[in-house]
Amino acid sequence: MKKSKANTEFPEDVSHADLQQIIANLNKFEVKFPDQNEINSTIETARTQMRIRARKKSGFLCRFSRIIWFAFSEISVIRPIYWLTSIALYVAGALFTWLSAMSNPYMMLLALSPTPFMLGLIEVFRGRDERMLELEMSCRYNAISVILSKLFVIGVYNIFINFVCSILFSLMSDSVQMYKITLFWLTPFTLVCGLSLMIAIRLRGGTSVMAMVSIWVSLCMVFLLSPALIDKLLVLDTFFYLMLIVIGTACTAIQIKKLLTTTNMYFERNVLLESHN
Repeated sequence: MKKSKANTEFPEDVSHADLQQIIANLNKFEVKFPDQNEINSTIETARTQMRIRARKKSGFLCRFSRIIWFAFSEISVIRPIYWLTSIALYVAGALFTWLSAMSNPYMMLLALSPTPFMLGLIEVFRGRDERMLELEMSCRYNAISVILSKLFVIGVYNIFINFVCSILFSLMSDSVQMYKITLFWLTPFTLVCGLSLMIAIRLRGGTSVMAMVSIWVSLCMVFLLSPALIDKLLVLDTFFYLMLIVIGTACTAIQIKKLLTTTNMYFERNVLLESHN
């Protein structure tokens, strides 16, 4: 079936004056655009319908599996220097602990437990710091998905490497208790994660990491110069550690929610998310 061509030619009997009159009438014609409230209402309605259709097309397990698959596909995007630096820090810490009679495995994990996460924030916010958010937002998996997937991968990696170290130390030393050393590194990890995200949302990735690492190194030096303080922490009640872990987890969840809200507001041009600090 052939498509008919539009006839854009004027009749031969149309005079020049008629053409000028038509042009003048067209120039006076104005297209009334909807106001901003109507535009926002239409966008929100379209978003709602898209979410409803997405839920109908696939179940929860299917959507969750796609999210996990996408998260782990981000491993290849994170620069190798991050993985190498994190592993090198733990290898150096483990060697120092085993070779030095004065070292303490609890102190080693306390100092290193949140370090991979803090360093990983450079990779998480690299798109924002390089002014690539709008380009990422136009992709199938937008900027919010990329940021959350990188946070998930780095968080899982950080927990995994700390857990492996806990197992190794508990197997190689009878004085190290598995549950106690796990609580000992999990507490600062959750607390520092929330604080790191709070700073990283407001500052560039490199600046926030330098600030957090400087603060954390200073705190670790205080513990290192005060062995009695470590001993006091080891005898604290388990409930105290669990309470701090819950507080740190809640703080991290609040910062992630704020990150989502801030990113959405940025693309609506209400805030400035791409930091220029």
